[in-house]
Amino acid sequence: MKFIITLIALALSIVGLAGPASATGDDHPSADNKKVTLCHATSSETNPYNKIEVSVNAFYNAGHIDHEGDIWEAFSYVTNGGETVNVPARGDTSLLAFEECERPRVNEQVTRPEVVFADPCGTENDVFSVAGGRGFLVGAVQTDGVIQSITVTLADGFDWNDGGREPVRFERPEFTDVDCDIPNTGAAEYANGAGMAALAGIGLLGGLVLLRRRQSV
Repeated sequence: MKFIITLIALALSIVGLAGPASATGDDHPSADNKKVTLCHATSSETNPYNKIEVSVNAFYNAGHIDHEGDIWEAFSYVTNGGETVNVPARGDTSLLAFEECERPRVNEQVTRPEVVFADPCGTENDVFSVAGGRGFLVGAVQTDGVIQSITVTLADGFDWNDGGREPVRFERPEFTDVDCDIPNTGAAEYANGAGMAALAGIGLLGGLVLLRRRQSV
């Protein structure tokens, strides 16, 4: 008989241990199988949210219920007393569908720029440039040996209108270096100051020779 009574007492103690217990001492559930997914606000401009999953207990005990900026979808749970509690959603719940609650960025599309090229006579008025514009950065003219180039790169938040993002590189064609003739002279080699002085000297010398010849007659 004592053996049977001992078995009954042991069975009752096991049932008592297996019964529900409250980890917080209040009416919140203690079962960890009920999870809540959150966008936890971090107050960081570069990483505004961390996407986490917590138990219902942690939802209350860690202060998420009162944490400004946290986001969650509506959920329900049953307390140890059998009462169903409905928690309403808060914040932009659509963010929960994305990694770290960050919506994929859609870049603005811009048209690729064009290079401006002109090669008149001489070299002083040669033109090789790319105009600036919205959404891209124009680099300085680079020289590699005899080749000049300009590279254009996209700014953050922009794509080319064909969807690409690769930098655009323009190479300057080989420019000519033909002297500009002075109109009606037919003598481009004397277009600079030294050439004109030489021509004036020759003319003056010829005039003196002619004058002496006339005086001797």
